[in-house]
Amino acid sequence: MGKKEEGLKKTNEATKRLIKKKEVINFNTVAEEAGVSKAWLYKESDVAERIKRIRDQSSDKK
Repeated sequence: MGKKEEGLKKTNEATKRLIKKKEVINFNTVAEEAGVSKAWLYKESDVAERIKRIRDQSSDKK
């Protein structure tokens, strides 16, 4: 598995854990939980879009 695939896997798992724990989803929390840099999250457009979408959905519920 390449670095990108490993990062994607770690990011997906981290996002699921944060949702399960009802934690705030944003670039800081996902980067910290996944052990990747925020710069990497922003650089990966699919990941960035997913984080933005989840973040926006959760802020709509408040």
